[in-house]
Formats: sequence, structure tokens, C-alpha cells
Amino acid sequence: MQTLTTSDMYEAGYYICLGFTVQKAEVLRERKKVIGKFTFNGEGLTQAQIDYFNGQAVVNLLSFRRAYIHLNSIMGSARKEARLEAKQIPGSI
Repeated sequence: MQTLTTSDMYEAGYYICLGFTVQKAEVLRERKKVIGKFTFNGEGLTQAQIDYFNGQAVVNLLSFRRAYIHLNSIMGSARKEARLEAKQIPGSI
């Protein structure tokens, strides 16, 4: 099984439109910035990534819009959870 992690919301939206599901959403601090990352896994993920970066990604616009909204919701929940955890650990996010 292939695993892929991305912080690109458009890329993640493309994978959702292809039928992949978010396995993990996390918030990380990188160089004073808070970065959201999504992890996907499944067969065909590597080819989907190649298609995306070669400009061959084709999806239904309405499906993509819904996927993007869904990702924003998932990341909002992950950020909220990270903030709650950070309050318990001094000096974190």
C-alpha cells in the first residue's frame, strides 16, 4: 500500500476526488509557521501524484469544491485540537 503526505490543499482535494480518504490530518510547526499536513494511503496513489504534478489532473469542479471544503473542515478541527494540546504544553504551537 502506498502512503503519501502533502500540505498542498489542492493536491489533497485531487486525491479525495479520485476516491482516496484522509487517513491523518496533523498540524506541525515549521520555521515559525503552522503547517497542516494530510496523509493518504492506497493503491494508485503514486500514479495520481505523478498525474497531478505533470498537469494531467482532471476532476469535476463541483466535486473538487466539495473536497476542498471538506479538507478545510478537517484541518480546522486539527488546528483546534493542536491549540488545545498546546495550552497543556508550554512553548508549543
